[in-house]
Amino acid sequence: MNMNVQAKFDCAISFRNQEVKYVNIGLIQFAYRMMGPVGYCEIDQRPVILFIHGWPLNGLTYEHIINCLSKEFICIAVDLAGLGNTNWNDQVDLSPKGQAMLLSQFMKTLNIKAYAIYGNDSGGMIGRYLAEMDRDRITHLMLSNTEVPNERPPWLPFYKLCMRLPGFPFVMRQFLAIKTFVRSPMAFGGVFNDKVHLEGVFDGDFVQPLLISNTAYSNSMASFMQVFNWQQLDELTSVHPNLSMPTLFI
Repeated sequence: MNMNVQAKFDCAISFRNQEVKYVNIGLIQFAYRMMGPVGYCEIDQRPVILFIHGWPLNGLTYEHIINCLSKEFICIAVDLAGLGNTNWNDQVDLSPKGQAMLLSQFMKTLNIKAYAIYGNDSGGMIGRYLAEMDRDRITHLMLSNTEVPNERPPWLPFYKLCMRLPGFPFVMRQFLAIKTFVRSPMAFGGVFNDKVHLEGVFDGDFVQPLLISNTAYSNSMASFMQVFNWQQLDELTSVHPNLSMPTLFI
């Protein structure tokens, strides 16, 4: 796909309803949605933002913000490997560094010469490694609610240990069907200040697929075990000094 050609974007169609497109990157097929200003425009004449979601979500994380920003920016939201509509196999490196390499190849395949990164949650880990790899092409780096080197998010180290116990993945899946657990700090309780948002669209987009699809659940667990790589998280202390682009931490 050559992104130097003209493309048409229709902001009358919400981000959620944009066509899901696919690009082959090595052993996987990257799923993504792209949205920009109404009408035909040269991609190179508009600033581009790549949105990287956290675990275990997908590109729909950014639905509302992209609906607003796409009036001025070309917005690209991927589904990371093993999550959403992007497939996965056990030969793919799902660590932050590995996923950053996949995203670098993805953006090169789209032939995008310069872009900004927005990474949320564990997507911020991936985003920082991507910013280091593609530093000559990254214009801005925006990170929200992301991991901090030498700190461990609550519960996740415990879950990583337990995931190696026979039967625990099955038990965890059963817990995801319990609303009290989903709303607790042990699960998604910290996602929203108002817990009512954990129901409805959020539940349908991110929780129900894990309960309904064996493949979605097993892929997400494989992603979980690799993306929360504590060694690579702590190594970000040596990555940060190499990031010279304007950076915003939220």
